[in-house]
Amino acid sequence: MKIAKTIIKAKLEGQNQVLEKLNLKLHNDLDKIEGLDGLKTIMHFEAMHGKAYFQQLFSLLPKKIKPKSRQTYNAYDGVNNLFNLAYEVLSWKVYQAVIRAKLEAYLGFLHSVQPQKPSFVCDFMEIYRYLIDYFVIEYCVKNKDLLFVLNYQNKGYRLFLNRTETRKFVNALHEFLHQHINIARFRHGSRQQIETLISEEAFLFAQYIRNEKSTWQPRIVNLNTFTINPFLLKPLTTQQP
Repeated sequence: MKIAKTIIKAKLEGQNQVLEKLNLKLHNDLDKIEGLDGLKTIMHFEAMHGKAYFQQLFSLLPKKIKPKSRQTYNAYDGVNNLFNLAYEVLSWKVYQAVIRAKLEAYLGFLHSVQPQKPSFVCDFMEIYRYLIDYFVIEYCVKNKDLLFVLNYQNKGYRLFLNRTETRKFVNALHEFLHQHINIARFRHGSRQQIETLISEEAFLFAQYIRNEKSTWQPRIVNLNTFTINPFLLKPLTTQQP
């Protein structure tokens, strides 16, 4: 329960960084997490805050691409599918970090343990979703003429960027994860790449879970001191289906 609360609090603190950066209303009751009892209560607390969070983020988008709500599995609209694609990229970065730290990818603290589900990877991703959120929203706002095309997938039509623009988006996301942030490395250096931060945090958690460290508190990027490279958000060319 202590680890579950730590992960959820870090996730919501990260969301606050995005909300503050975009001049939106912050979550102002994160201190209540410590008093929550039971995993279902914690997850409900997170879900309610997440709903309000995405409503604010989506309010920044042009009307023609603005989703009504956050949708994950089999989302129809293009923006939600961009989020889902970006989270998939993040999941592989986290998976690599977890394996390198010699942690068990399939034994989670938040997500249920199921066959073929890397539950701890899903848990650890929660800490870094805010960085993906910030990138995707900025990408969509800076590229107001995003053109999504219908594509038949999973027994239905859904909106996606075409193949060329999807490749551009994924390449830009990879470059974003290689940008430097003002968080010191635990061995040397005052700055590091986002991807390195994820790897380091997995090692720090491993030390904590093996009783080599007495505490563990995920490090959150201060987005007020960080700006996405404008080159990564440059306007897209005219798209063709």
